[in-house]
Amino acid sequence: MKKIIVFLFFSIFILFTCGEGRKGAKGAFDNVFVISNQEMQDTMKSTVDSCFIYGIRTPALQQYFQVGWVGMQKFDVYSEYKNVIFLANLDQEGQDQKYAKAILPDKQYQLAAKDSTYIFSIKNPFALNQTMIVIAGKNIERMKNHIRQQKDWIYNKFNKRYVNRIKNYIFGKEKDNKIINRLWDKYHWTFRALDGYKVIEEQDNFIWLGRMHPFRWISFSWEAGKKPKLFTKEGLLTKRQEIGAKYDSVGTDTSALGSHYTNFKNYESLKLYGLWYHKNQTKGGPFATYSFYDKKTNRTFVVDFLLYNPGERSTNIFRRMEILVQTFTTEYKKKGFVK
Repeated sequence: MKKIIVFLFFSIFILFTCGEGRKGAKGAFDNVFVISNQEMQDTMKSTVDSCFIYGIRTPALQQYFQVGWVGMQKFDVYSEYKNVIFLANLDQEGQDQKYAKAILPDKQYQLAAKDSTYIFSIKNPFALNQTMIVIAGKNIERMKNHIRQQKDWIYNKFNKRYVNRIKNYIFGKEKDNKIINRLWDKYHWTFRALDGYKVIEEQDNFIWLGRMHPFRWISFSWEAGKKPKLFTKEGLLTKRQEIGAKYDSVGTDTSALGSHYTNFKNYESLKLYGLWYHKNQTKGGPFATYSFYDKKTNRTFVVDFLLYNPGERSTNIFRRMEILVQTFTTEYKKKGFVK
């Protein structure tokens, strides 16, 4: 038994310290696996799960990340997945201590043991393209409080890596150069239209594109000059309702409406988001609308996109759309598309 343990931790050391020869991390982009003993799961589950409450309504709430809990006996399997949290109780001897010592440099381990709780982010410890967070300490209540204080930090460690993975996915897909060049030549703006999107309708200062399987729409509208009304919730909602009429009987559910100021790529923007519905059919789903001003061309743009994917998990596709529209540029010939 002793030989097996020595071999196991020697293998972990080799995996942790040597990058060559390692395989890519397993699992989906949006799965987070928490490895812990049963006691830690019983006492920490709700606290850790609260780090991943963000999501979209479809109309049911779908969280961006799906969190799964696995026992310490499955460490060797799940330690090779893309997104991993390892909870270690250092107050008692056992697998928690042994794995923590094998993963963490001695200085970090001693900090966790001395300070009673510590959170470490480790990139690619057991596989390529992997994010692991180690939460280790001797006092469970202090660990829980520390997680609550650092919940946004924990979420963002996984979310930033997720966004980069989706960007790599989008930039690895075939693009439709005919649409890209047509938009640039005609309107002096464009975006990285992926193969499969088709122009559905084109009017003055409005273009609407769509794709099937699942059903998704994207539209771009623009006006000359800076339009302050489009940077208010009420003004952007009015614009969104006008766009819905162009979509043919698409409405906005004002009871599930949210908005906040954010960045659209490098532009200061107002984001409107919530649920759309069809006025004559039993259809609906999530949407998002952004308004922003491009100083270079002196135009205010409104970008709207929606998804219809009933009964299916929609967060990955919707977030791909959100990242896709942010390939928008008015400097295409100069810079091309920037991730």
